[in-house]
Amino acid sequence: MAQTATARAERGETKQKLLEAAERMFALHGIDAVSLRQITLAAGQKNESALHYHFGSREALIEAIFEWRMTAIDARRNAMLDELEAQGRQDDLRALVAAVARPLSEQFRDPAGANHYNRFLAQVQHSPSVSLVPMVGGKYDRGVQRVYVLLARLLRHLPERLLRQRFVTVVSSAIYGFADIEQVMTQRRDQGREFDVERAIENLIDMAAAAIGAPVSPETQSRLDAEDNNEREGAQPS
Repeated sequence: MAQTATARAERGETKQKLLEAAERMFALHGIDAVSLRQITLAAGQKNESALHYHFGSREALIEAIFEWRMTAIDARRNAMLDELEAQGRQDDLRALVAAVARPLSEQFRDPAGANHYNRFLAQVQHSPSVSLVPMVGGKYDRGVQRVYVLLARLLRHLPERLLRQRFVTVVSSAIYGFADIEQVMTQRRDQGREFDVERAIENLIDMAAAAIGAPVSPETQSRLDAEDNNEREGAQPS
């Protein structure tokens, strides 16, 4: 029995080392530029079949990284939203944006200084071989979907097609923004230089909230009106 428990613990330790090495290698070099063999070696594993044993494929490995990281991130996001609703602050635009962003920024607090998740996420978003939405949709995005519903209620003056574009673009931009902060933070730490991470995070949230809530310009409105006219003309019987 002791040997079985020890073996399980060793397998769990090996799997975790592989996850951490994969996240780091993907973050630093790109999703499609790293071989599974390189990840196995980076994890300190002599058995080249270790990664295939634990994950089976590159796609399954990436999904496992999401499960490892995003389970906690989504739980944190939902807890923040529960707190906002309990406080009656569900109409606070900046707070809603912060509920999306803050759980990602909390990945910077790794006590070992191994901050790679946001850069990994940016690499996934950039990779032509990985589709992010199918991997996380319905699994780890409940908090994000809750935020979108609350934003739609708060910004009901915005046409849905504009809000949807803004939301997707802002979330995507925030991912790249946090990846940049993560990289600068790591560089400054290695150089022994100070970097106000909190200031950078708060400024990023400010920018994201401003983008979501920006007024509709006359130029954009004219394009909306043209689209509406085209739809009405196309719906008229000939």
